[in-house]
Amino acid sequence: MDIRMNETESSVELVKALIDAHKSSKDLKKEKTNQLYYEGHHAIMERVFDDKDKPNNRIVTNFCKYITELALVTL
Repeated sequence: MDIRMNETESSVELVKALIDAHKSSKDLKKEKTNQLYYEGHHAIMERVFDDKDKPNNRIVTNFCKYITELALVTL
């Protein structure tokens, strides 16, 4: 019984350490950007032209979400 408690405690500590390492990783910014792309919030939507008369035809296709959901269905 003592051994299992130690294993559990070390597992909890390991998980906490991994979460902390993930939060401070350099890839976190990229992951947030990818999450925004998945949700359909693309940077092109914030683009503004200096000339207000110029047409600003933006096309946003949410392929990130489509590909992800298609991959999940095929698993």
